[in-house]
Amino acid sequence: MSRAWVYSTAGNDTTGAGTVANPYATPGKAVAMHAPEDQIVGRGGTYTANQLNLLSGTSVSAYTEFTSYTAETATIQASGAGNGIIYLPTVRDYLYIYDVVLDSLTLDNSGINMKSVKGVDRSRYHKVVNVEITGGQQGIIGSPSYSLFQNLNIHHGGKSNLDHCFYINGDALDNVIDTCLMNNWLGFGVTLYSGSAGNKPSGTEVKNCLVHTNNTGLAVNSAGNDNVFHHNYVWNCDRTGINIHAGLRNKLYNNGLYANRTGSTGGQLACDGGGSTNEIRNNISLDVVSGSNFTNTGGATASNNVTSGTATDYWTSPSTADFSLLDNATTQANAIDKGVAVGIAFDYYGTVIPQGAAPDIGPEEWGATAPPDAPALVTLGSYTVTPGVYTGGVLALSDGDSNTTSVAYVGTNTSVKTTWNANVTVTSP
Repeated sequence: MSRAWVYSTAGNDTTGAGTVANPYATPGKAVAMHAPEDQIVGRGGTYTANQLNLLSGTSVSAYTEFTSYTAETATIQASGAGNGIIYLPTVRDYLYIYDVVLDSLTLDNSGINMKSVKGVDRSRYHKVVNVEITGGQQGIIGSPSYSLFQNLNIHHGGKSNLDHCFYINGDALDNVIDTCLMNNWLGFGVTLYSGSAGNKPSGTEVKNCLVHTNNTGLAVNSAGNDNVFHHNYVWNCDRTGINIHAGLRNKLYNNGLYANRTGSTGGQLACDGGGSTNEIRNNISLDVVSGSNFTNTGGATASNNVTSGTATDYWTSPSTADFSLLDNATTQANAIDKGVAVGIAFDYYGTVIPQGAAPDIGPEEWGATAPPDAPALVTLGSYTVTPGVYTGGVLALSDGDSNTTSVAYVGTNTSVKTTWNANVTVTSP
């Protein structure tokens, strides 16, 4: 970073110097003054702007930054229709946009527009972190590559079902969309769209996201290769929850889908094109409102998915978006340790995979340390024990006096009995 250009509601674009002591009044003035590798900093408050054109940084250690002042939030509202509150009219690299709010209101505008040119000329190496985007048409649109979008809240926008939270198109390559909330948008949460030129967004990883109350959740929409959607929760969308429409080697792993509406022939988890190089594994898709929990007319390779049953047998309260995985007979039989290894190291919560003998099905890997409910004490003969799911170790047995005997667990916990190597038989309650 070379220098900071500061704007404030107490500043002045004519007499200001862009410093903390003497700031500008608008983000437009600060952006007009900045050079590559500079930082544009907004003091807390609400401002209007349109088509802020940020210049490239030069490396991962020399980003051009657009942010808010420490412990304050700058909210930028669109001043009119346009291509984006932040608009890159040509290729830009190494931008870091963080800790701001972009509000397009109800105008024909977007939050961030990362324009690029077909072929190798792409906007690259960006970081967009801790940003709220609301209103307008598109949340983030363009063909970024090698970029990170993390902890974003994109909500309540779109003018039609062609407007999306993330509209990634063209030759976009190797982006990561991580831990984002996408909701109440008239289009998709994420669409990967090839466009009429036949370019294919590829290598996108969408993970750990909450996606709900949109037209559609997540989709490889027309073509694209080697994209991975994993450990996301998608619910209450008007159409498909997650779909592979076309492309090769796309992967849907360990997602949770609930109460999406797909129509009479669709699936809330679906592949309708692309063939067997695409994979659908370890997903839970339940309680579709209309249509099917899972359809695979596109011939993807599918295994280890839970697509029949009732969502409340697997999650604590899916109707209130509490998708905590239950530990019960149903999940033990169908989800916990019932997945297949797909090369992903962590679940939605950052828990290491696997916790048991095999990965779990769904976004959450059940931890082996404690059951979800506090166990009760059960008296069996002269011993008092705490029933639960034991995977090994030591159980302390007490006969009611001051003497306690510890024995190693060697049996299997079932509904009938559990056997310990001290010749003590413990019958379950």
